[in-house]
Amino acid sequence: FIRGLFHYLGGLAVSAPVGLWESGLGAGLPLSSLVLVGQRDLDPFEEVLIDQAEIPHIKPTDDLPVALRRAIAGRPIYLHLDCDVLEPGIVPTDYRHEGGLSLADLRLCAEVMAEHLVVGVEIAEFQISWSPSGAPVSPRPILDALAPILRS
Repeated sequence: FIRGLFHYLGGLAVSAPVGLWESGLGAGLPLSSLVLVGQRDLDPFEEVLIDQAEIPHIKPTDDLPVALRRAIAGRPIYLHLDCDVLEPGIVPTDYRHEGGLSLADLRLCAEVMAEHLVVGVEIAEFQISWSPSGAPVSPRPILDALAPILRS
């Protein structure tokens, strides 16, 4: 069932919390509570779902602060940062797709989010090195970009 919906299971990771499949970790998050920032390389099902549910999808080329502030509309925030939404080369990830968020974009988003109640932060898809035998890479650039919400 899942293989028919998504190119790979990690696609649209929020699909379980909104009840599109049973993860065993809970469901019930309404689609109307989602805001997507920087996603690209979407599967056709994901694109249809985003369009039909009218989920705000803010792209790196948009005026990030204005668009994000409008989409959040004063609501509390739980940030799920999937590191492969960043421009390739910023941190090691399995999936590389051009046109991602820069660290400056991520910082702008964090500044806007810091204006709201942040109830949680989750960072996914961060690999410790560029290769299995490579030297460890520091998460410091991401943490620095997220500093406005990590301090709030």
